[in-house]
Amino acid sequence: MRDEAATVRTDQLAERPLIASARGIEQLCVRAHGLNVRLFAWAVNSLILRRFLCEPRAEKKKGAATDEFRSAASSLLVCDAPRGARPQPLGEAMTATPVLQAYIVSTIVLGLNLLVLASNTAVTRSKAGEVVNPEDKKLNESAEVVYEDGNATTARYRRAHRNALENIPMFVITGFLLTLTPISLPFAAGLFGAFTLLRVAHSFCYVKGVQPLRTATFGLAAITQLVVLGYLGYAAFGA
Repeated sequence: MRDEAATVRTDQLAERPLIASARGIEQLCVRAHGLNVRLFAWAVNSLILRRFLCEPRAEKKKGAATDEFRSAASSLLVCDAPRGARPQPLGEAMTATPVLQAYIVSTIVLGLNLLVLASNTAVTRSKAGEVVNPEDKKLNESAEVVYEDGNATTARYRRAHRNALENIPMFVITGFLLTLTPISLPFAAGLFGAFTLLRVAHSFCYVKGVQPLRTATFGLAAITQLVVLGYLGYAAFGA
């Protein structure tokens, strides 16, 4: 009897930090009311709660501490299925958050935009028989080392790529933060779609030398970025 009591007490002491962690997570989710916590809950499920809520624990004796931990964590709605059921896959979690889906589509298109500009810079330089580093002549002995100069086509692709690198990374970061706010899907999708289309159009106009459309697309994309920053500031401090 003493050995069994000592074992139960040891289990209770070991689970006290877990109880505190579950309560802390619960308070965090309450404070984040209205935010996109479904994906956050999925991550918590995978990293912390899966072992205690979703996986069978036949070898561990049930006690008051175990029940208290499960009760404290149940409000997260991370594992509604019976014990032993698999946690919600990440794909299903993203399907339940349309704003995040819109962000992912936008990020994919913007990433492809950067890759196209970068690859065309290298391809046009190779076609012109130019290299930017002296050691590259080992691959093409007849090539000319041009450094920052070179043919006009490659220079255009390089400038368009640099311009994209100056603007797209900030939007990717702020766009992700936008998915964590209580923004409506139409508004978020409008911002993501507008910036993406404008930046792709800007790259095309830059490569083809189309004005004043190039400047117009750049300015409208910058305004869209400012709207995103303004909404983030409002959501963080003004809401």
